[in-house]
Amino acid sequence: LHESQDGIGGIEIGMPPLGRQMNGIEDEDLIIIGGRTSQGKTSLALSWLKSHTIRQEVPAAYFALEGSGAEITKRLIRMVGRIDPDDVQEGDVDRATELIDDAPLFIDDSVSADVPQVESRVRQLKIDHEVQVVYIDYLQLLKADPSQDYDKKNDRVTAKVRDLKKMARKCNVSVVLVAQLNRGVEGRTPPEPRLSDLREGGEDPADKVALVYRPEHYGITDLEDGTSTEGYGEVRLVKHRDGPTGDVSLAFVKQYSMWATQAEADPPEPQETTGPDLEPDDDMPF
Repeated sequence: LHESQDGIGGIEIGMPPLGRQMNGIEDEDLIIIGGRTSQGKTSLALSWLKSHTIRQEVPAAYFALEGSGAEITKRLIRMVGRIDPDDVQEGDVDRATELIDDAPLFIDDSVSADVPQVESRVRQLKIDHEVQVVYIDYLQLLKADPSQDYDKKNDRVTAKVRDLKKMARKCNVSVVLVAQLNRGVEGRTPPEPRLSDLREGGEDPADKVALVYRPEHYGITDLEDGTSTEGYGEVRLVKHRDGPTGDVSLAFVKQYSMWATQAEADPPEPQETTGPDLEPDDDMPF
């Protein structure tokens, strides 16, 4: 509690409003990030990862079960360098790549990983690099323990999450688990995600569950108060074992495929100056 910063006791995620709501990524947390396809659940995980590995130098491992390590690195370069795919500047790419190379980040793109294999690799990364946070993208592609028998699909999914929670405790790491929501979200109006939408369950062992929602993706142009949904997104903290739940409004910056606070998403207004040009103190582009 004494070491908490800005009201956040755990590892900061670079989004103060959400970080305060969930108290950051706390020791041995198991956090599920859920969302439908193309809602930005992987982008949210990478936005957190970018913040604490580069800005805070907190070691992390990222298990990419869906995409390759090269694809994940490319997405991180776009986020870190604020690089628009339609206007790529070589210097920006080099600068972002250097920051990522220097970060304590380890990407594993094994496509056939199961929970015991992940735990084995995490143990080694803990010994070699003192990894503190483990990301897994995503739950439904992670194989269950082959030595166990399961009667129902729900049992298999819940067992995977429970085993990952055990891994978090045994290895003294926090786990951020990306998960796909079921199609029931799109069958309601408005298509707002709920905790019950987690495909085949798995939410019981989790300490926190955050669901992403971008109404713009569903063709909704305005919110109830008339605010435009362009670039608007919400992270709904629907489960928090040791704290409050609630919705947090954020910005989804499509050209960089990243989540940010509104202040970070909006470019600063140009200001006239009368003195000499000064170089910024902070050399990080985000």
